[in-house]
Parts: sequence; structure tokens; C-alpha cells
Amino acid sequence: MALVLFAFPIDVFRDLFALPVLVFVALAVWLVRKAAKAARTERNLEEETRVQRALDTASGAPELHAVPEQLEPSAEPVSAPLSEPVVTELARRPNVRWVRLAGRHVAWVEERGAGEVLCVARVERGQLVDEQQFS
Repeated sequence: MALVLFAFPIDVFRDLFALPVLVFVALAVWLVRKAAKAARTERNLEEETRVQRALDTASGAPELHAVPEQLEPSAEPVSAPLSEPVVTELARRPNVRWVRLAGRHVAWVEERGAGEVLCVARVERGQLVDEQQFS
């Protein structure tokens, strides 16, 4: 009888901590750690965004907004009238996807080879000055 009582706790222990249970517990611990890390990251990002907005409003910097893309391709690459002839000339190029004029600066995207290139330049006296390209 003593042998049966001694063997019973070992069987229970083996059944409770068998491989499937250990795998489940390990996965649960891993998932909880990942969720906690994601929550910390989200909290940090929200705090950075809040601080950046506070700094922007304190410095008087204008708030930036995304420019929506055209949903339907049109015959003309640019829908708004352009005041600079050089900008109109850019818009007529076949590899230019879009052109935006902002004050004395113009930005456009060109298709080159396997990718697109963002180009930005200043317009002075009808000429592009200080052109920079970003791929």
C-alpha cells in the first residue's frame, strides 16, 4: 500500500507537467510578454506624438496634411492651373506622374527604370534651381 501512495503523486506530477501542458504554458507566457511589449511601444509612440504636436503648436509651425492621390487617371497629369511655364512643361513629360507647386518650389515624381524618383526644385525666373532627387 505504501508503494501505491508513493507512485500516485509521481503520476499526477507527470500528467500535470507533461509536454503539451509545458508547451501551452510557455506559449502563454511568450504571448503575454509580447502583448506587454506592444503596449509599451504604443504608449511611447503616443507620448512622442503628443510631445511633437505640443512643440509644433508652440513653435508656430504649420500642420502638414497628406495630399490625396487621384483615384482615376485623367488625360492631363495635373488638374489645377499652373502659374509657371516650367511647371506646365514638367507636367507634359510622359514619365512624370504628378506635379505640385508650393510657393516658389515645385515637386514632381518621375518613373525611372524600375522605380520612382521624387524631385524637388526651386523656381526662379522660369528656371528650375537647386534640383534635388530622392529615390
